Amino acid sequence: MKKILLKSMLFLSALVFSSNLSAQFTEGFEGGATVPTGWTVINNGGTNEWKFGTPPTGSANSGSNAAYIEFETDAHDDYLVTPQITVTANTSDRLRFFAKNESSTFVEEFNILISTTGNAEADFTNTLDGPIAPPDSWNEYIYNLSAYIGQDIYIAFQAVSADRLRLYLDDISIEAMPTCPEPSTLNASNITATTADLDWTENGSATLWDIELGAVGFTPTGTPTNTGVTTNPFNLTGLTPETDYDFYVRSDCGGGDESTWVGPFSFSTPATCPAPSTLNASNITATT
Repeated sequence: MKKILLKSMLFLSALVFSSNLSAQFTEGFEGGATVPTGWTVINNGGTNEWKFGTPPTGSANSGSNAAYIEFETDAHDDYLVTPQITVTANTSDRLRFFAKNESSTFVEEFNILISTTGNAEADFTNTLDGPIAPPDSWNEYIYNLSAYIGQDIYIAFQAVSADRLRLYLDDISIEAMPTCPEPSTLNASNITATTADLDWTENGSATLWDIELGAVGFTPTGTPTNTGVTTNPFNLTGLTPETDYDFYVRSDCGGGDESTWVGPFSFSTPATCPAPSTLNASNITATT
């Protein structure tokens, strides 16, 4: 039976609650197990709905707590809804948050929905993105809300998967869109012993980027190891086999306007000549 709980999103924003939010804010879910003030949880059946508190496994993106939802045998149709937000140019026209899955095998997916009317399930007729399948480490997501400038909106995080594991959200922020937005969704693919393709999502109109690479866990200096990169993905060469790396990236919008650095994203190079694995013998006879 549908249950609706009504109780009444980076780092430098003040925390603001009201029935209508037109300023920047960040919700880090540090208030304990209760639904944050002004937020709404909609549970469409089943016992597992959006919860708040210390992650059962691992840690929050920041602080101690996060929002999370656990697996359900039937498909989730569960909403975590922000307070009403007045989208204002250069003040509250960007959404930023962090998400992760507990497992890379049992992946929970979710949608981001927008309502310009109310915070009931039927009001969410616009899809900002989805389905989204976060990795099993905290990943940052950034969305431009400028299409809604001058409107009052609600944002819903709709869990949609069946029989997976746990999905986590943290540090949901509404903030000003910068003149040079930072990239997001960093990734590394096609990894060999000495090369890797690094990619990211460009959230503005930049066509130049800077990359800083180092051993995993290094302290970034802000000085690029690769500057003026013109391709995304970028084929990085000269890596050392069997090494763990972190990389950071920023956008260069020209005229001295650069985004903040984002990262790290971690990846590992394999051996130059990997040892065989999954050894097996079959069709065995007395002599062969």
